[in-house]
Amino acid sequence: HELNCYEFQELAATVLEHEYKIPIQTFVPKGPDKGIDGRGTTADNKKVVLQAKHTSDPNGKLAGKLDSFVKAESEKVKRLVQAGSCHIYYGVTNYSVTAGQNDKFRKKFMEFGVEEAVLIGKETLDRWISGMPTKQLMKFPCLCRNTVLRN
Repeated sequence: HELNCYEFQELAATVLEHEYKIPIQTFVPKGPDKGIDGRGTTADNKKVVLQAKHTSDPNGKLAGKLDSFVKAESEKVKRLVQAGSCHIYYGVTNYSVTAGQNDKFRKKFMEFGVEEAVLIGKETLDRWISGMPTKQLMKFPCLCRNTVLRN
């Protein structure tokens, strides 16, 4: 929770690149990115979109926020799918995510036309980060102190 929103977005892209072997291009917050935090292309030419949702509240809960997140993203994702610019949609957050929340997220975004949708939460990020080489994490000094996602 020590990262700001932009740093968390960069962390999310770095972790996805490492875990899925997909180069992710990130964009400045509040820039002309059309609300896209990152995007990339898989080896089989599937278009990937990354949306990072950060909280600075270490006790924050995703419950109650998931529906508003899905609603806020729906029109953008539908447009991207229609344009052929989104086959896979990753939501990455430092909130804890339950299996039910991930299933709901996946179902909703697949209704918008994406082929795959995954909501990646704090616990998964912690596990993936712990398996990453320190060199990849050096631009996130608080990670090197091993405190960023843990309460």
